[in-house]
Amino acid sequence: MLKTLQSIPSIHDPEPSWQLDTLAMEDWVERCSLFADIHVLHPRKLPGVNFLRDFVADDIAGTRMMTGCELLSHTKRHAENTGGAILVHRIHAGFLAKKFSDAAYVHRTGFISITDELSEYRGSYHRMVSESVWVPRERLGLSDLYPIDPILLDSDSPRGRLIAGEMDLFFKQALIGGSYDSANLEIAVRSLLHEDMYPASDREEWWQARKKLIRKYVETHLENPKLGPLQICDLFNMSRATLYRMFEDDGGVRRYIQDRRLYSAIWDLASEGIRRGRLSRVAEKWGFSSDANFNRAAKAVFGMPPGALFRDRWQIRANRADYDEADYPLFEWFKDHRGVKHSDKSINASFLVR
Repeated sequence: MLKTLQSIPSIHDPEPSWQLDTLAMEDWVERCSLFADIHVLHPRKLPGVNFLRDFVADDIAGTRMMTGCELLSHTKRHAENTGGAILVHRIHAGFLAKKFSDAAYVHRTGFISITDELSEYRGSYHRMVSESVWVPRERLGLSDLYPIDPILLDSDSPRGRLIAGEMDLFFKQALIGGSYDSANLEIAVRSLLHEDMYPASDREEWWQARKKLIRKYVETHLENPKLGPLQICDLFNMSRATLYRMFEDDGGVRRYIQDRRLYSAIWDLASEGIRRGRLSRVAEKWGFSSDANFNRAAKAVFGMPPGALFRDRWQIRANRADYDEADYPLFEWFKDHRGVKHSDKSINASFLVR
């Protein structure tokens, strides 16, 4: 049974004062199974409830949510449901991690991410308070022949403030059943996608290509305990200052490597569980110098050591998708936008600013 949550502290507490539905964990996992398979580590609070509300206005869909600590997997099956949309996601508190086939990032408070729901990924929520909007691919001139790489944008940047303002306007209008003109949001997102796909200069193209190569190198060498800034600078012939600027949004390359090792180790434990001696083997496998360092890294991010993450986990997984469409407007919205175009040959023309 759904109940309406009427009073949540303001965003500076740090949670927004939104009206949201409280969901028992079984209902939460079922509702989310359209987008991802959820494995609950710890709910937002005992006995286990999360908060969610969906909106649809003028062919744009949105969600506001608050959740605990969960692992998620967006598979090919989920991509078939949601691949007709690009996800624009803003975090107010907490964070999430996502790993695609050739890209990974940690999305923290104060940032906006733009990701392709046609792509497969896995990730994790961590006591996250966030809001998302889905924009149909066709409104952005995208076909499924052109999957996009994840884009992370500072909410305080000029483009970030524009997108954040449009998200605020969308939810304000959706709450009162008003009309929302999505033109400004679509132009801002299309412009970002265009810049990512078509760099403005040879230097910008070099910068983007080099960063992707370094990320790929890091992903394939996480188990090497000697992996670090010095090794990367020598291999890619760049200064430490340049390398830091390249990974400044990630807190520096050392922080990026630490995050990737930690999430790889946590996924390793989640997939096979904790048995005698396994925690030490996982710490060693993913490049942690000792169990103590592994414990400190996990506690800094998750608020508890890795062993405690799985001690009393909720054994809940989605196993069906027979939603009540009256309570779940996104279900019908995604049915309407499930298809993507296959015949778009002139991608440049798609990004003409209207």
